[in-house]
Amino acid sequence: DRPSELWILPSQWTTILPGKQQWIDGYHYGSRSTDKRFFAPSQIIHWKLPSLDNPYYGQGRVEAAWSALGLHDAKRQMDTSRFDNHARPDYLLVVKQGASNDALDRFEKQVDAKLRGVKQTGKFITITGDVHATPLNFPPDVIGDSDRVLEEIAACFGVPISKLLTNDPNRSGAQTADTAWMRDTILPYCRLDEEKLNEAFLPLFGIEGDAFLAYDNP
Repeated sequence: DRPSELWILPSQWTTILPGKQQWIDGYHYGSRSTDKRFFAPSQIIHWKLPSLDNPYYGQGRVEAAWSALGLHDAKRQMDTSRFDNHARPDYLLVVKQGASNDALDRFEKQVDAKLRGVKQTGKFITITGDVHATPLNFPPDVIGDSDRVLEEIAACFGVPISKLLTNDPNRSGAQTADTAWMRDTILPYCRLDEEKLNEAFLPLFGIEGDAFLAYDNP
């Protein structure tokens, strides 16, 4: 029978049932574990990207870049915390004269109240007594640098970094990158799609011996 309808099954609700006598025995689909529907392998056309870790499910571009995306989010949180003066202190205040713990606590609260926060940048505080402020010089962050994260995400998706930088004035370099992107990323995508359509879709209509599907070469 020819198919009358095609439905997209969200991958997060689809479970593959590996087989012993054949590669896949079937699929379970449903948003709830208590309400799963079974589909035979002949009822499912599974598009996937290759993966060495999981040959059943494959590995998508987002999954490949997941650690970089997590690093990107962590870097943004740290930047926000730094601007809010929560990530780390920038100065060490050394009180040379002897002071009690209560006096030091009151001093810290006074500094915190007057200087903490984004809008407090550039303000200063004056006190009586002998206090010396020592800048805490930290090395610049390398791990999680925005340029490195951008390069890693671009590599996972096969996109030239020049396409993501809006300030690249080199037109010839951009054209070369576009050509490489079409050849090394878009064309393989088209080939994977063609192979799956010709393998699984055309036989449903009985025309696999008379026709084939193909994309124009980008």
